[in-house]
Amino acid sequence: AVRLRHTPTGVSTEADESRSQHENRAQAVRRLRLAIATEVREPLDLEKWKPPASLTLLVRVGSGPAIRREPRYAAAIATVFDVLDAAGWSLADAAVHLGVSTAALGRFVAEEEAVFRAANTRRRALGLSPLRTR
Repeated sequence: AVRLRHTPTGVSTEADESRSQHENRAQAVRRLRLAIATEVREPLDLEKWKPPASLTLLVRVGSGPAIRREPRYAAAIATVFDVLDAAGWSLADAAVHLGVSTAALGRFVAEEEAVFRAANTRRRALGLSPLRTR
């Protein structure tokens, strides 16, 4: 088993699915990146913020296993969550600020089970209905 902890945030993950420590480490790192992306928020002023073109492209294309292997995937998730947070977790409002359709944003968030669950947990905490894109 491999256990990783991000000291500044206290976020930790583990992986033990494989007999290979190398594979478990890679999986634990991936999980840690996604956990940080979904749990750690950066305040965002949507009036001044502009989405990077690379983020907009990732969200528009964003489905299938290839997108999850994209090196910028966790960073894109973090930015999308920051925008969602600033938009009160409204998918439609966040999509406008990201320059993508609501459907594309929904698919992007629903692509990864852990990300989808984290988004719905946040929405439920605010009294919003869960996303049903999945």
